[in-house]
Amino acid sequence: MEVYFRVNSDSKIGSGHFMRCNSIAESLQVPKKKISFISEKLPISKNEFIKKKGFNYEEMKKKWFKFRCKKNT
Repeated sequence: MEVYFRVNSDSKIGSGHFMRCNSIAESLQVPKKKISFISEKLPISKNEFIKKKGFNYEEMKKKWFKFRCKKNT
C-alpha cells in the first residue's frame, strides 16, 4: 500500500499542516506501507526530518498543480 501526503511548509505559510500530516503518517507506519511526502520544495530541515522518520520525499514541479478554469457565461 502506498500513502502520499501533499504538503507545503516554509517561513511564510508555517508548518502546521506539515506536522499534522507527519502525525498521521507516523500512525500509519507499518511494514509494507510506502509513505511519501510530496511538496513544491520543502526547507532542508523538513526534508531531513521526513527522511529520519523513514518516509520518502518527492519534489513536484509547480506546473503539476496549476489548473486553468474557464469562466462560465
